[in-house]
Amino acid sequence: MAISKKIIDLTNLALKDRTLTSIERETIVKAALNEGTSAEEINAFLDQALQNRQKSYTKEELKCCPNCGTQIPLISQQCPSCGTMLNYVVDTKRVNIASKEAQIINQENVRTEEEQLNLKKCPDCGAPFPLISNICTHCGHVLHQNSDNEFNIQNLLDNIQVSIQNLRNAPNPSFGQVLLYRLDVIVFYFAATFLLLSFFTNIEYLCLSFVFLIISIVFLFVSFKNNSPVEVANEVFYEALNNEVMYLRQTDTIYGENKEARKLINDLSNEIKIIKNKRNKNRLMITTLFLVLMSIPVILYIKSPSTKELYDIDRTEHPEIYQMSEYSKIIKPLPGYSVHNNYQDYFEANCDTKLSFDVISFNNRINSDTDSVRYNLRIDPVKIVSKGKKIEKPDTCMLRIFLWDKDKKPVGKSLYPLKIRAHDNDDDVTIMLKNGFGNYEADFTSLKTTKSIEKLRQIADSVCYYTVY
Repeated sequence: MAISKKIIDLTNLALKDRTLTSIERETIVKAALNEGTSAEEINAFLDQALQNRQKSYTKEELKCCPNCGTQIPLISQQCPSCGTMLNYVVDTKRVNIASKEAQIINQENVRTEEEQLNLKKCPDCGAPFPLISNICTHCGHVLHQNSDNEFNIQNLLDNIQVSIQNLRNAPNPSFGQVLLYRLDVIVFYFAATFLLLSFFTNIEYLCLSFVFLIISIVFLFVSFKNNSPVEVANEVFYEALNNEVMYLRQTDTIYGENKEARKLINDLSNEIKIIKNKRNKNRLMITTLFLVLMSIPVILYIKSPSTKELYDIDRTEHPEIYQMSEYSKIIKPLPGYSVHNNYQDYFEANCDTKLSFDVISFNNRINSDTDSVRYNLRIDPVKIVSKGKKIEKPDTCMLRIFLWDKDKKPVGKSLYPLKIRAHDNDDDVTIMLKNGFGNYEADFTSLKTTKSIEKLRQIADSVCYYTVY
């Protein structure tokens, strides 16, 4: 890609004093990159332009002979000592460009000029200075921009070396330390695993889940991660990764091709690879451990009895509980008194219904703790049919069931009242009674419970009739 006129003008402005400082090079490179010129192309252009400019001079720009360093009079066209001609034809166009980059370069030109005025002799061999080029013609000592560039490249080399040393001095956490660093996650995993197992297999796993959950919370607050070697190693490693990218970018765009910098960056890359391999090894071991841990719940689930097997075990150990849960008996409305006198004019309930028992347990299956099992009565369904007469205040009607034996004596009063089940919609009954038409099938259940199977058997043996009141 051709170098634009703007970049050429900025370069000529920067080389006005025959020097190219690192700041001037960086400014021009950034401007060229923004225009789409590659870093290699713009750096090659700047190097060639600098080389051409260092070879060019006029007598007016000289105070000393570029060959021998002898001071020369203004009227002389050649060095009186060695005979070197003091004019070298050069294109010295004046550059007029107004931009942010030009301001930066002008400031650098002023700074460089001040530095050159302050230098009287070559700092290495003592030859008279200023000289024609950036290199002392007597001893080869690098001056001005090259000295400045050498100083900056040395900073880069020092920074790369520090990054390498930091990587070598960083903690090298073992697998055990990495595992300790992730211990809270592992313990929480066990808590979640046993919680799931408690739903699909046995209730005992629920207790283990809570134990591991508490431990994980403790680990979370009593953090193993503060000042952990794993955390320190992570910080140094990721800082080195960022620095590697930064050093490569600086070498490509600012300093040009520098073999020493390239070598140190390669050394840094090799150190990063070594650390990365160790990290990958630890990561692989952690992954393997997690796979092993994940296999544990699968094995426990496979070895745990199935739902049918658990049911058979419980049924064998507690046959009386399952007999009561499966018991049912048909009961009839009490002849001539299926509905209480208060409601006989409004609805009737003349259909047979069923008596059964609900087994209530706080566990998801029956176990040896039978004391936690309780029972209540259930009557369902009871069909209530309106007789066509409206009730003035139907919301005051709280329907109940009353049970009778064959001799029309009350049964099961210790479990009264038997109300419409909570999941049934009382509003439907209220609407039916208010409008005076329709029918409704209601389930009634006792509000009180008992854990006495003997009491339930007595009720089941004696009850024959029901009344709605």
